[in-house]
Order: sequence, then structure tokens, then C-alpha cells
Amino acid sequence: MKNIRNNFGTHFLAQLVTLIPNSHTVASILSIDISRNYLFNPQWAISFNRNTNSFFVGRVIITYPAPRNEALISHWIASTVDDLLSEFSACQGCASAIPQSSTSKTLLKRCPSEKCFSYVPLSNLIRYPTKPRTYIHADTRSVSLSALLGYAKSLLLFHLFAPVRSPPINHQVSRISDIQLPSSVSILYIDGSFLTLSSHSLPSMAYAWTAIDSDGFIFESHYNTISSLFPSALRSEIFALLHGLDSLPRNSKITVATDCAQLISLWFTYVDASFIPRMLKESNHLLWSLARTIISQKNLKVTLIKVPAHTDDSLNNYVDDLAKAAHTDSCLFFMSPVFLAPCILQFNSLPVDMNIRKFIGEIFDAKNLLTLALLPRFNLNSSISDIDWACTKHCFNNKQLQFSHRNGRTEFCAFRIKILLDMLPTLTTLQKRKPHIYDPSWPCLQCNSSPETLDHLWTCPYILPEFSPFNTLKHSYWTFVLYFSAN
Repeated sequence: MKNIRNNFGTHFLAQLVTLIPNSHTVASILSIDISRNYLFNPQWAISFNRNTNSFFVGRVIITYPAPRNEALISHWIASTVDDLLSEFSACQGCASAIPQSSTSKTLLKRCPSEKCFSYVPLSNLIRYPTKPRTYIHADTRSVSLSALLGYAKSLLLFHLFAPVRSPPINHQVSRISDIQLPSSVSILYIDGSFLTLSSHSLPSMAYAWTAIDSDGFIFESHYNTISSLFPSALRSEIFALLHGLDSLPRNSKITVATDCAQLISLWFTYVDASFIPRMLKESNHLLWSLARTIISQKNLKVTLIKVPAHTDDSLNNYVDDLAKAAHTDSCLFFMSPVFLAPCILQFNSLPVDMNIRKFIGEIFDAKNLLTLALLPRFNLNSSISDIDWACTKHCFNNKQLQFSHRNGRTEFCAFRIKILLDMLPTLTTLQKRKPHIYDPSWPCLQCNSSPETLDHLWTCPYILPEFSPFNTLKHSYWTFVLYFSAN
């Protein structure tokens, strides 16, 4: 696990960030404080040297305004080359250092533990994302910052090299729908349909909506399928809502009828309210951000109402049938949303529309499982395809299984996994691993009659009775029977 994180973590973090504005607290990129130019104003910072393609971490001591536009910064060196750590020690002198004779003696007295100083352009600097009260004392030789070096590097690279997204011109709105409904539409019936993964088909999501005018007549209906990225029933319901709202004209007042209570609940939490960072931990947060953007750009007044599902509501049943019919309509094409969210995280060019912490955890779990699957021991006697890896992954990740034993220690989970995979160091296992040390002809050292396999440990007659697994199981069984017989 640790090796995978070391090799994968920095590259993974660097490719995640696509756009992070200052108006949303996803990853705050703070500029250097220049309000106290020419004065001692220590603040941790990180810079990038474009000539040497190297990073520079240190403490800004003093800033200088135009025309200099630079900062005097002390140099701190990472304790290891691992970007997943945040330990730094004061540099005692390097090629980039300026002579101490050119540095104010007053500043040197205020920085007794720092010996290496350099001038860095302010345009190449950002604040290191750490706690504001990380002080340096006279005897300080090393310091631990509260953010990982790899994370700070990714923020700086985004700040320096990320493309600038130009705002819409003349209030143009990016569309996910090519339908333009009239202002007479007063009610939208929406519904989604989700078919789970089966042995003969992939997950499928579809949506449908029906527009009702002020006279109660159906004006237009629409249905389509969407890509199976992060498939769920709720996602199809949200997309039905988004496509219907995007088909409305500006300044519309609309009532949306849905049979999904969860959709209404999340709508009032994340859309019909002020922005809260907790939304970014929610699955489908990109779709919710898109909903906020559509409503803001079109100045829509939206009211959601709950209608009973699968009842005598003819319009709701009609839109439900449309959504289901989309799965079998071969003339349709997959609809992918054009995300207008203020923050988009991507992995392998795909948007991450789920809790980012959970997503990173699942990526590491998948890599660990792949490492396990490629072990030579699984290729000797059987094919990898013979193993139910989904069930194996579930067992490894089940926290209740790991701590179900009365001692509450994770070592017991590892012991059970070794039993499951026949990895306990029985004599037979050792003979396979190191035949040059353990003679393959050696039998069980206790009974000297049978090979010492895992199954043999249950039946070997020379194992002490109180330690025999068979006798232990037998004793536990009868204790269980007597207990319930007495009660």
C-alpha cells in the first residue's frame, strides 16, 4: 500500500485539478501578503524556477513592491524526496543563496536558524497551504508543515500554468439541450430510469420529461439515454431535471413534478440555498453545480413538487414509460453533460462526480487488489479469471469483518486472509516457497505420516488436544448447544 502511494500519489494529485476558483473553498490558492512591504512579515511560500524546473520552499521574510516585485525568502529543504511528506529542514547554504553581507543584520538576528536566503519574483510565489501560526524559533532546525508537499506543488503548477477560462460573451449560455420551449410552459413532469449491471448488459441510464402548457395540454416530450459514468437511479433523475430546465426560456417560472423524494430533498439543500462546501462531498455534485449555474444564468423560478409514483397520475406514468422506452430505442445517442461547474476534478480525462476522498480511496484499493491479483502464487494452479475478485475486494474492505474479533485487532483479519489464501507457513507451503531448504519429501513433523497441509492441522493426532483446532471447534459447538438448550 505504501509503495503504491509513493509511486502514484503525486502524479494522481497533479492531474486531478482542472479548475479551482478563489470563490469556492475547494483548494484555496493564496497570494503572498504584500500589505507590509519593506517590513518583517514571515509567511511560508512555495515557488517554481522555470529555468531549472525546480521547486523552492521557504519562508518569505520581506517583500518589495514595484519595480522590484520580489521577495526575500529563506530556503528550506524537504527531508526526503517523498512528495507525500511535509518535513523540512533549514538550508545551511546552496548555489542559489545570496551573500549574507547583502542581507540586513536586523533580519539575520530575527532569523537565527536560517542561513540561506534568495530573492524570488512575486509572480512565481504562492502561500504554502499550512497553518498560519507555524513559527520558527532560535533553535529550530526542522519544521513540519500541515499540508503535503505534493499538494502544494499541484496548487502552484495550477496557479502558474492552468489555462484561463474566458467568461461567456454577451451572456451566452452553454447548452446541454437543443430544445427551446415557449414561455407558456408551466409544468414539467420528469423521470429517470436506471437498469443495473447484468451478465448480458452494462448499466444503462435514461431520462424523460414532458412539458405542460398553461391550458393543461402536453406541449412537448423528450427522452434520451446518458453515459453510464457513475451510474445510479438518482443521477438519471437529476439529468432529467437539468435537461428540462435548460430547455426553458429566460425568466421562466416553472413547477417541476417528480416522484423522487430524494431529488427534492437534495434540491433544497444544494440548489435552492446558498452554496455550501459540503455539496462537493456529495455524489453528483457536478450536476448540482450545473443546476445552480443554469438557474442563475437563465433567472429561473423553480418549484419542485412530489407526485405519487406508480399511481393513477397519467402524466407521471406517461413520462415514466418514456424513460423506460429510451433504453431500447436504437436511434438515440448517448447524452453527455457539458459541465458548467466552477470546479471540475478529472482523472484519466473523466470528470470525478463523487466524494473525492472516497474516489481516491477506491483508486488505491483497486491498485492494491491488482497487485494482489498479479502475485505469482495465483498463476501456478489456476487462472486469475477463476477468482471472484469482486467478492475478494468486498471482504478486504469490510471494516466490520476486520474488527469483528473480540480483541479488535486488525492482525486477526490478516490471519484470516492468510488462511483463506492458504498462505500460512505450514511445512507444505514452505516446501513450495523454498524447496532448497525444506525437502519436499518431509512429512508432518508431529505424526510423520502425512504432509503438513492446512487441512492436516485439523486432524493430526499428535497435536495436543487443548490446541487441536478440531477439538476447539467441537468444544465451541457443544457449548453453544448447551447454552441455548438451557435457555
